[in-house]
Amino acid sequence: MAFYLPSRPVPYIAGQPALTPQIDDARILRDGMVLVCPMDDFRCKYAEARMRKQFTASRQRGVEVSRTYLGVVDAPVSYSILIVPPLRSQTQ
Repeated sequence: MAFYLPSRPVPYIAGQPALTPQIDDARILRDGMVLVCPMDDFRCKYAEARMRKQFTASRQRGVEVSRTYLGVVDAPVSYSILIVPPLRSQTQ
């Protein structure tokens, strides 16, 4: 998904925050965060639980998508999307 964004998003390695030291709680509060995870990824589930507990304004939704190529439809895959809005939008 990051390939389609006009800005340059910073990746977050779920379950391994030491690999992404540029992302801390202060930055998440300031800029917000979107976490997209396959439903069966346990590391991502851990990160989601932490974000929901720590950032109470967060919202979570599930989505199921399937790819189509040359008329062939792939099996659907379920994803969880967690959104932590920037602090400035929470106070307005």
